Amino acid sequence: MDRISSLITLTFSNARPDLATLPEINAALARYGARLWPIDLAAADGTGVDEILQLLSGGKIRVLLQIKHEGLVTFSLAADNSTGWIVTYDGGHPHIGSLTGGTPGTKLLAQVIGPAEWIVRYQENANQ
Repeated sequence: MDRISSLITLTFSNARPDLATLPEINAALARYGARLWPIDLAAADGTGVDEILQLLSGGKIRVLLQIKHEGLVTFSLAADNSTGWIVTYDGGHPHIGSLTGGTPGTKLLAQVIGPAEWIVRYQENANQ
C-alpha cells in the first residue's frame, strides 16, 4: 500500500442504512449526553449548499453521505506531516461526519458555500 492510499479510503454501497443508527451516534450520546442526527443543509427553496472540509493534521475522520436512490458514500481521511486534504461535497444530501476516531491534534476546517440563507434539517431517517 502506498503512502497516499494509507491516508484515504472511499467506498460506495447501494445499501441504504438509517444513518441515525450508526455507532458514531451512540458514541456521541454516551460521551456528550447529546444525540447527533444526520443533517442536510439547504435554502428554504431546497437549493443545496456545498460543504468544504480541510483536514490540516491528524485524522481518522469519517463522513457518510446518503444519496437517495443511489446509496451510501463513505470516506475516511487522515493526514500526515506532508499531506492534508480538501474535500467538497453536496451538503444538500443527508450526511454525518464523525470525529469519534480522530487522533489527538486533529485540525479540521469546515465551510459552507451556497445561498446567503440556509437551514439545517435534521434527518431522523435519511431514507424517508
